[in-house]
Order: sequence, then C-alpha cells, then structure tokens
Amino acid sequence: MKMRLFLTVVMGFAFAVSAQQLTPKLVEITDMTGNKGFEILDAEGLAELTKQVKEETKIFPLVMVEAKKKWLENDEFKKKHFPSTAVKVRKFRVLKQDKEEVLQKLKEKAEDRMSASQDKKISEQSEKYKKMKKRKGGDEMVAKIQEKEEEKNRLESAAGSLVEQLMGEKLGRAIPSYGTGAFGFDGAFGDKKDDKKEDKKDDKKADAKKGDKKAADAKKPAKKDEKK
Repeated sequence: MKMRLFLTVVMGFAFAVSAQQLTPKLVEITDMTGNKGFEILDAEGLAELTKQVKEETKIFPLVMVEAKKKWLENDEFKKKHFPSTAVKVRKFRVLKQDKEEVLQKLKEKAEDRMSASQDKKISEQSEKYKKMKKRKGGDEMVAKIQEKEEEKNRLESAAGSLVEQLMGEKLGRAIPSYGTGAFGFDGAFGDKKDDKKEDKKDDKKADAKKGDKKAADAKKPAKKDEKK
C-alpha cells in the first residue's frame, strides 16, 4: 500500500515537472545596449537562450578589449570616448508561463506599455524644451543639448554595434538586438574603400589594357592590299 502510494506521488511529481517544462514562457530579454524585447519560448528555446547568454558572458571582457582597440583605429571615432558603460552583456528573465494564447496577449500588453513609456518620455522632453526656449537664448541652449544627446546616442549605438559584430564573429552567430536604429551604426568599422585610390587603380588598369592592345596590334603582320 505504501509502495503504491509512493509510486503515485513520484509519478504525479514527474508529470507536473514534465507539464511545467512543456508550458511556454514569456521572457523579457535585454540586449547589449539596454533595449528590451519580449519572446515566447518553449523549454528548448529557453535552454538555447540560456546557453547563448552564458557563451556571450564568458567572452564579453575579451570582446570589449578588442572593441576598444578597433575604436581607436577608426578615423571617425578614435578621438571620441568609447562608452564602455553603455554596453553590457545580454540578460533575460522569465515573466510568466502559461498557454501560448494567454502569453501572446500578455506580450502585446507589455510591448504596448513599453511603447507608451517611450512616448511619454519623448513628450515630457519636448515640453521641457518648449519651456527652455521661452527663456533668453533658449533656442541656442536647446539646440546644443539636442546635439549633445544625439551624439551620445550615436556613439553608444556605434559601440554596441561594434561589440555585437565582434562577438558575433567569435561565436559564429548573430547577436540579437532590439534597437530602433534611429542613431544606428552600420559598417563604419569595416574596411572602407578610398574612392580616389580605387579610381586611380581603375585608370591604371584601363591604361594597361590600352597599352597591351597597342602592343598586340603592333605585332600583327600588316595586311596586304586585296586585289580588286
């Protein structure tokens, strides 16, 4: 009797654990520049995400060292401070587990709340600027503040993109990002072609081809006049 009861309890526990593993989960993921996204993952997807974040965390310090080196080698950014504190390793947290249709609604609500929060911040900033512009020299002051903020966002986005790129190369996969791209950074750290040098190379190649053609024509025997 006791044995049967014990087996029933064990089987019930095993069934509960199995059901829990199969139940989808709503996960909040924060990318390397602090942007958040929401994903619905099953047990396999969550295990893969956990594995990826562990891999990224392990090599993050080395990637940051390499990123700073690349930053100093880049003509556009070498005189700018590398914003180390703006770039962090990805992280995530499980918000809830439930049926997928329930999680889908929760995901939409979470995204709406996040969007509303961002809109609120933009609106508050806009109102703040309007009040500042009413003061003497306010227009110039606001312009300087906006310029400074845009530059800060641009540098942080550039640093984040560079770190993601280098980490992706080391791990052989892309590093997901939820950035809007408003101040995005695309490929400036790659090999940049010097258009003038490329044009000169093309001109030299064209001249070489012309020279080869003239030399070849000179070697051809002269054609005899055809008899009429």
